[in-house]
Amino acid sequence: MRGLFGAMVAPRRRGATLDAGAAGWLPFLGSVRSATGIAINQATAMRCAAVFGCITIPAEDVARSSPRLYRRLPDRQTEDGRVLLGGREEVTDHPLARLFRRPNRVQDWYQFAGMMERSIGLKSNAYALVLRDRAGTPIELLPFNPDKVIVLEAADGSIFYQFAPTGLFELSIFDRLRQAYEGFRVPAEHVFHLHELGFNMLLGTSRIGFAAEAVGLTLGQEQQAGRWIGNGARPSVVLTTDGKLTPEAARRIKQDWEDLFAGLANTGRTAVLEQGLKPATLTLTSVDLEFLASRNFQVEDICRFFRMPPHKLAKTDRSTNNNIAAQDADYTNNTLAPKFTRWERRLDFHFGLAEQGLFVDFDLSDLFRADPATRFNQYRVGILTGFMTVNEVRIREGLPPVDGGDVLMSPVNMAALGSNLTGTAPDGAGRPPKGEEQ
Repeated sequence: MRGLFGAMVAPRRRGATLDAGAAGWLPFLGSVRSATGIAINQATAMRCAAVFGCITIPAEDVARSSPRLYRRLPDRQTEDGRVLLGGREEVTDHPLARLFRRPNRVQDWYQFAGMMERSIGLKSNAYALVLRDRAGTPIELLPFNPDKVIVLEAADGSIFYQFAPTGLFELSIFDRLRQAYEGFRVPAEHVFHLHELGFNMLLGTSRIGFAAEAVGLTLGQEQQAGRWIGNGARPSVVLTTDGKLTPEAARRIKQDWEDLFAGLANTGRTAVLEQGLKPATLTLTSVDLEFLASRNFQVEDICRFFRMPPHKLAKTDRSTNNNIAAQDADYTNNTLAPKFTRWERRLDFHFGLAEQGLFVDFDLSDLFRADPATRFNQYRVGILTGFMTVNEVRIREGLPPVDGGDVLMSPVNMAALGSNLTGTAPDGAGRPPKGEEQ
């Protein structure tokens, strides 16, 4: 059978599960039970505010940074023997460049890359089925939940991916493949696989599996705090009297008090007491204060698992106006940069770009759109050093080009390396014309 997977049709082989526990089948089977008794999986982990931020913030930043496909240009040699670097030119007519604009029939690049990044952030694996036409040209990249994919290994070392599609749309993708493959088993050359935190060569180990105890403790503390507020489980008031109450009277007064004042809906109501009862308000104990501090600590603990600076989760107790820019730079360099490198290297590896003289580079200009001071300073330095032209800057800012704006500028107080001049004038200034030297 030819078609969705192109000309390459692998023979049927009996596969053996490599690591079903790490990849999982379905969300409820990909769970790790924490010491709190809470099962940690994709659904429960994302209910934790810190995990939600650590996953969605970098995923959205990667998704809004557009990938570009470039061709390396050959170096050039000048008449005087100097070698000029060839540079690069953008390629827009390549099949992969078209997938960067529209990866599949239902998603744009922002949605596709965001889904892949959320998958790798939670489970350290992200899978996209590569559909090809009859000529073998890739025409679609279809992402799948990592809990629906298992890596399989054949006796001869061949790698396969076993999919567990759910829903009519996912099932329709595989309808025409069953004559070529056993069930939903696909050869590795037709699956684009991003993975990290791996202890073998074939797949990554779930990040939320590593962080299960930290996430479970955070969720447990959140549930406990919710019960306190919602049900009034912790007594905030003690009713005292000098008189003697019968057990029946004590139970009745206790029930009346809880009916009137327990829960958020009854906050602020007026009490009418009988038989000399006096309310005594209980203050927060040291244990209560430690509980609040531990909830704050859990945010930092989860940030460590996801390599996320705490200030990105609105935890700014250590941030100031002077260091917030440095923290953002640290986030870009140490949290986002490895993600872009992973994408670039894997796209090169899977689609054989180096052999075609091509490479992928992400355009990060969108990340600095909300920081005009940094962006304009970069433009200024680029123009003054001859790195950019005025029109290149205007086009990036959505402005029309102007006449004379395509000329590269250079500082007049610079001289060529090795010149005998002082560097205060262009090379040759102050010298007699050639042939008139004494």
